[in-house]
Amino acid sequence: MKTLFLKRTGRKKRIAVRIVLVALVILFAGGVVLYERLFNGKIEGPATNLAVTTIERMIAEAAAEVKGRGAEAGVGDSVAIDSGKLNEKRETFEAALTEKMRENGTIKVKIPLGTLIGGRFLSGKGPRVSAKVYCDYKTECEVTSGIVSVGINQTMYTATLNVRVDCSLYLDTDIRTVTVKDEIILEQMMFIGGVPLG
Repeated sequence: MKTLFLKRTGRKKRIAVRIVLVALVILFAGGVVLYERLFNGKIEGPATNLAVTTIERMIAEAAAEVKGRGAEAGVGDSVAIDSGKLNEKRETFEAALTEKMRENGTIKVKIPLGTLIGGRFLSGKGPRVSAKVYCDYKTECEVTSGIVSVGINQTMYTATLNVRVDCSLYLDTDIRTVTVKDEIILEQMMFIGGVPLG
């Protein structure tokens, strides 16, 4: 009699455990579906804007380390181009930018709950929901220099660093690529007089 009671009690506990497990699975699946519905397409815009701002800030910080000379005045008929020095500045910039990219491999996007729910009335209102977006950066840096006539009997020599950063954003539902281009002046010199020879 005692063993029959224990068997019935054990069976009831097993059924209760199964019911709880099924309820947890349904709750988890419902949460995933709700999350996908709320976030789908609504995180893309803020994440893209934040990525562009982050890349521009990283480029500005790295450029500060290789700040070039401003416009210097000179009189002469030739331009001395120190390509070794320009390449050294490019390498310093790339190293600084790579370090900043390591620090910003993940960006945190905060979106108001009202924006996620939708509708014009709730948009931009409510507590902010955080989401992490993983970033993969690819950079291209190239030094270019040239002589441009900027006025009567005036010539400007400029060496610039052309930077292109492609950032792949790994969103929950998709992958988006953002491209930011910038030019950093490494050297600049104004010549007054004859056109200098390069």
